[in-house]
Amino acid sequence: MEPTSIAQTHAGLTAEITWVQSIPLTDALSDNAIASLMKIYAALHNLVVTCSPDDTYGDRRIYGAAIDRLYRICRRRCSKRYSFARRSRMMSVLYDSLYGTCRDPGSDKVEGYCKYGTDIISTWFGRYAMTTAAQGLEYDVLRNIAYGYYPVPEEDRDDKVFRYFAGRVAAWTAELDGHEEWTDISEGEALQRVDILCRNSYMFLDGTHDRQIERLYNRYYTRITGRLAAQADMTVDDCRTLALLYELAMYCMPCGDGYDKAAYIVQLAQDKMRTLPEDSDAQLVCRAVCIDRLCMRKGQEIQE
Repeated sequence: MEPTSIAQTHAGLTAEITWVQSIPLTDALSDNAIASLMKIYAALHNLVVTCSPDDTYGDRRIYGAAIDRLYRICRRRCSKRYSFARRSRMMSVLYDSLYGTCRDPGSDKVEGYCKYGTDIISTWFGRYAMTTAAQGLEYDVLRNIAYGYYPVPEEDRDDKVFRYFAGRVAAWTAELDGHEEWTDISEGEALQRVDILCRNSYMFLDGTHDRQIERLYNRYYTRITGRLAAQADMTVDDCRTLALLYELAMYCMPCGDGYDKAAYIVQLAQDKMRTLPEDSDAQLVCRAVCIDRLCMRKGQEIQE
């Protein structure tokens, strides 16, 4: 169960810090592990930096060094020696390493990120966009467009890349049926669309679809959590869907009950972790959700 007291939060977070620091940060880590560890170290770093709890939860320099190591591993996986799908997926992790923490990302790293992002977008429009080969790749590309164009200058709103992003948002909202849902795609893909709609709303200050986003999220939240709660086993893709559901509730949704939904998602992640193999990618994805929530709760307690 999610911790309900200050003592429980402290004990739980201390134990998780000891555990995560036992994991060697090497090139042997999977992409899912890199993404999860980046979220964990970013949450720990931000807790220490913003709340300054007298080194109770570690030194920001240690967490910063871990983020830098993960950044270097991720950067290598964004090079052209790897597939377009992998590079595009890992760009989101690279973005988190630069902009998901309370520290200066450094001009060299930003320039490198922009270079990789430009290559992803140019490759997409040069080879993949609107082709059968694009199936399953568009979500990561659209996230990269959102990152690259945020905050979008007025003069760039007629750029073909931004128009493509806006066109996908318009097409998806037009495809909604009378029950405010998509009937021809999986739950996971539907949630990815909600993520892009959210990014359009808060990154580009377009509140046109906020009510639709809220209804969509609530519908898929109920459906996905219900299905996963009833499932005996969880795949790593199930865990990633749960993690995205949490991220949207915690950081993106315009609705006011996101924290309550996030609390339930964390409870579900904790319950499922007990059934997942030790040190598996699936367990690590769920664990990242739980540690992020612990850091958030501890930060609130310290500030109060």
